[in-house]
Amino acid sequence: MNGGASVWAITPEERGKHDKQFENLAPVLGYVSGEQARKFFLQSGLPASVLAEIWSLADMDYDGKMDRLEFSVAMKLIKLKLQGRSLPSALPSIMKQTPSSNNNNMTSSARFGMGSMPNLSVGLSSMSAVSTMSILTPLPANPPFPSLQPLVPMTLPLITSFGNSGLPNGTANLLTSPLVPISAGLPVSGFSSPMAFSPSTGMSKASSLLDLGSSSSNSSSTASLASNSPKMGAGDWAVPQASRLKYRQQFNTLDKLMTGYLSGPQVRNALMASNLTQTQLATIWSLADVDKDGQLRADEFILAMHLVETAKTGRPLPLSLPQDLIPPSLRGGLKSTELVNGTGPYLVPGLIDTPEVEPALKSKSSVSYEDKLKENFARGSAELEKRRLALEEEQRKERERREREEREERERREREVREMENRRRLEEERRLERQQEVERQREEDRLRELERKEAAKQEVERQRREEWERQKREELGRRKEEEQEEISRLRAKKKSLELELEAVGNKHKQISDRLRDAQSKRRIQKAEVDLINQRRDARVAEISTLQLQFEDWQRKLSQLVPQQQLLTDKLRSISLNRLPSATLTSVTGGVTEKSVNCRRLKDQLDVLEKETTDKLAQMEQYNKELKLGDMEDCVLRGLLSLLACLSQLFLLIKELREKQVKQQAVLDDLHRVKEEKLREVQRRREEDRERRRKSEEEEAARRAKLEQERREREQKEQEKREREEEEARQRRLQEEQKAKQKEEEERQAMARLRAAQEKAQEEEERRRRREEEEKKKKMEEQEAAQLTTYRALYSFVARNADELSIDAHGLIEPSGSLLARAVSSWSATSETLLSPSSDAGSALLSFSQGDVISVLQQRDDWWFGQLNGTQGWFPQTCVTLEAAGNPDLDSLDSCDPAQLEEYVALYTYESPETGDLTFAEGDVVMVTEREGEWWRGCIGDQTGVFPSNYVRPVEPEGSRPGASNKRP
Repeated sequence: MNGGASVWAITPEERGKHDKQFENLAPVLGYVSGEQARKFFLQSGLPASVLAEIWSLADMDYDGKMDRLEFSVAMKLIKLKLQGRSLPSALPSIMKQTPSSNNNNMTSSARFGMGSMPNLSVGLSSMSAVSTMSILTPLPANPPFPSLQPLVPMTLPLITSFGNSGLPNGTANLLTSPLVPISAGLPVSGFSSPMAFSPSTGMSKASSLLDLGSSSSNSSSTASLASNSPKMGAGDWAVPQASRLKYRQQFNTLDKLMTGYLSGPQVRNALMASNLTQTQLATIWSLADVDKDGQLRADEFILAMHLVETAKTGRPLPLSLPQDLIPPSLRGGLKSTELVNGTGPYLVPGLIDTPEVEPALKSKSSVSYEDKLKENFARGSAELEKRRLALEEEQRKERERREREEREERERREREVREMENRRRLEEERRLERQQEVERQREEDRLRELERKEAAKQEVERQRREEWERQKREELGRRKEEEQEEISRLRAKKKSLELELEAVGNKHKQISDRLRDAQSKRRIQKAEVDLINQRRDARVAEISTLQLQFEDWQRKLSQLVPQQQLLTDKLRSISLNRLPSATLTSVTGGVTEKSVNCRRLKDQLDVLEKETTDKLAQMEQYNKELKLGDMEDCVLRGLLSLLACLSQLFLLIKELREKQVKQQAVLDDLHRVKEEKLREVQRRREEDRERRRKSEEEEAARRAKLEQERREREQKEQEKREREEEEARQRRLQEEQKAKQKEEEERQAMARLRAAQEKAQEEEERRRRREEEEKKKKMEEQEAAQLTTYRALYSFVARNADELSIDAHGLIEPSGSLLARAVSSWSATSETLLSPSSDAGSALLSFSQGDVISVLQQRDDWWFGQLNGTQGWFPQTCVTLEAAGNPDLDSLDSCDPAQLEEYVALYTYESPETGDLTFAEGDVVMVTEREGEWWRGCIGDQTGVFPSNYVRPVEPEGSRPGASNKRP
């Protein structure tokens, strides 16, 4: 048996290797997590199912993590499995022991001492059987003293029966202790009584103590055996009494399950509250955990908190625990827990040391009858006392059993409550996970729908742009063909004009030559005319001079005629008188001279007249020549008009050339616009691809962020659940108290509400009578204000089922009610106190979420409406208006520039539809509704729908780009 168990034993060398590997995993507070151990164990290459079975065997406290011993056990099992051995169904007890070089030493962890209890009970059962046989053996009433000799060998085998055969580990030996000798006055005849002293008495006491050791409560077992364990007094402990009491209360507060010990997670919050470093806290844990079981009992917790206070004062922590700081219950080579678990040496107080019994019996051989009687009486009293004590012991055991059962039942109920709480928490987590999954699925569906809509919108936009580009290309092609035809026609016209121009040029050249000849002749003639004019003027001047001279001579002649007559008379008289000859000669000479002068003057006058006649003839000839010059002027004017026509022809040709240049420039602009549009389409496609790529990257980042947030949220929820588990019991009690208090408050509130409702009904009845007339007047005024008659300015044909066809100048009366949809349910019975004070005579209207209510009247926060034939008042906050009525009027009323977004028109939009909004390029449109590709907006008093791609948001002046000047 021992040989088979040695296969499962962990040698000190193996334990040292396991400890090194355990330290390499960076344990926290003496534990490695399940994730760390799983990654390390998977390196062995064993299947996951085998590793899971090894984990279930090694994790002895089922806390999901491993200390040094559990890790060493797991490593040993992995090694044996790799060697081909099958795993045991239960963990062998020898693997729970701390490995030591000596197999007979008694160093065993109190934590795993329970494993040897079943075998120990077997040995004790054999002992009790032997002792029972000795009790049932009849003895004579007055046996001789030598009859006590057989009792001595009976007790000795019982002592030796506690050897290695009774314990599987072979490390615990029961030692005898000095027993109290039998009183000298004890008669020998007392052995005849059924309750008399016998070897079985001591064995029954030992059995009872061992039964106490198998109890589930370590604290009670430790207390029951405290008197038998070697320890020092409580006053020798260095921890002050006040600190012990304070930390004991804190221990009881943390030990909610009353297990008698605290695990690492339970102590962690108390230690972390000290704000010490992780190294200091690890040192304090290693010093306080005296028995190295990974848990802290009351004394160990008190020691840990005392060391925390010591570290907080600045004093250094000791490397090893001093003797005065070791808890009194854990001092010495033997711990009380080893006594309880049956792994340490046990002192049997009921066994009798026979070498001391025989002298006592021999010393009583000479006593008298009276002494024997007294001894019998004393022995009877002692027997009665023993029976009373045995009865009390049985009652105490029964009471402890009932307490243990009650405690087990309470622990079972608490465990069931915890399990129910865990199930509820797990169910809540699963519900939250399902809800999160549904929300995530909805979000993904929404994103996919948005992507689909965006893709459809982009596809429609792309198709629309392609259609527009196709139409534009066709239009440009038609315009190009027209321009080319126009250019061909202009070229032909140009060629014909060039031919005509060439002919006209030749003719112009001829006419120019003739004109030059005529002009030269005219210049010559003009020079001759000027010369003739000058001569004529000179002749006229000479004629005038001669005329003057002629007149002067005629005057002189006229004067000389009388003188001649007179002279003639004188001559006659002289002749008569016979004047002297000299005088007569002189007179005759004078007359002759005068006659000569007269003839000469006449000749000159005739010559002058002849010259004048010649000059007049020349003048007539010159006038004739001037008339011929006038005819040449007409020719000249014709030539000039011909030149003017030629000049206009040149201007026309020049204008045609400029028009051709302009048309060519227009064609170049059209080609340039087409290339720009193609580049714009390419750029938009690249932008779409870049936007899709960015959206995919953002979606991946968002999913990663959601996953990280989910993990963080799960971690926070896990921590929150751990905190909630500690506060669950107090919270349930508080919730019960709050529920009772809330029920009481609700009853009081309902009573107050009923009283207030009755009072409000009375006040409403009084107000109803007082304000009935005012209500009628206000309703008439509101109906008159709401039902305004309109006259149609133009005819309109309905395009949809919800539109109204009207004729020009027709009268239109709008409906007197609005439609409102309930966003939340509202009950008139629960909101009676909130009825409108201005109309207390009307009833309240109840409705459910989603109902459509016809609003008849609005008054502050209360509206009057009708639902399913029932009219009444209801709060305005519970409903929202539906899009009923004239959307154009509503949009005009709501067209507030301070609250709407401004958009600037990129292109001019014109539409024959009456419901569309037309605008020019550059106009500012106030957008009132954005849905799909057609938006609703207003410009001043005009409102209607328009395509969204014709506008863009108004941007600041610094970043506003230049708008395109081409309509799509």
